[in-house]
Amino acid sequence: MDYTGHNIEANFLRLLSETKYAHDLKENHVENRYTVKEVIGAGWLSKRDVVRTIGIFDPVYFMYYNDTDDCRRVDHGGRALASVSNSIVYHHHTLIP
Repeated sequence: MDYTGHNIEANFLRLLSETKYAHDLKENHVENRYTVKEVIGAGWLSKRDVVRTIGIFDPVYFMYYNDTDDCRRVDHGGRALASVSNSIVYHHHTLIP
C-alpha cells in the first residue's frame, strides 16, 4: 500500500497486473500465495540462506533497479519469489533534496 493505506503502490500494482493474481482478483477468488517474477524491495522478506546464495545488494544500483537485479539473481539461483495476498506493507516515498 502507499503510505496513506488507501491505494496499492503504483509500481507494485504494475507487477501484480502481470500475474495470475490480477485475473483472480477480477473473478473475486484470491488465493493466499502467488508465484511472481519480481517483488518490490520495500516489502521483501528473505531467508538468510537466500541472501548468502544471491549476495547482498549490488552497489551499482544505488537507488533504482536493485529490486529487479535481486529478483533476477534469485531466479538464476534456482529460487522462487512469491507474493502473499493477505500481507500489507506501507511504502512511504520521500523526495531527495
